[in-house]
Amino acid sequence: MLFISCAFSCEKKEPAAQPVPDEIMRKILADFSQPDGDAINSDCVEYISEQKGKELTDGIINVMYSKDDKPVDMSKIEKYAIRQSKEIPAVEIGIFKLYDKVTADYVKDMANNRIAKMRGENKNNGVCLETANNAEARSYGNYVYYVSHPQKDKIFRIIENMLRDKDDKIQRINIYA
Repeated sequence: MLFISCAFSCEKKEPAAQPVPDEIMRKILADFSQPDGDAINSDCVEYISEQKGKELTDGIINVMYSKDDKPVDMSKIEKYAIRQSKEIPAVEIGIFKLYDKVTADYVKDMANNRIAKMRGENKNNGVCLETANNAEARSYGNYVYYVSHPQKDKIFRIIENMLRDKDDKIQRINIYA
């Protein structure tokens, strides 16, 4: 007689859902909830997809992300979360979940346009210019994100750990499905 044992369960499971940008942003904010505060936790402008009153308008999208006044194609982006500090203008985080990773270069160019605009807007403010000059855009799978913050490496680790954790869970479920 042969007995087959399933490692977790013999039922097929749905793959773990990928994190939404707002979930990743909440994790960043939780990790920066210091008593003395941080510019990303202070009074901020917040844009979140599918949240009434917090969605980006076409006008704001083009002011923030367009290059040479060419309209930005947001149809490539499934969801997003963006925070801009009102206190320190160069502090900003943007996270975009794309429908597929094929469009990552286009959205990463958009993020780099934003970083270039922040550098121009803060060229006469030494502290802000230093933060904007250290800003960076990255991609991972079907996500593009940019960080302009004095502790950008810590924020990148939070984002990338969340994305990797979800990938690992999806792969483990697929192995046992």
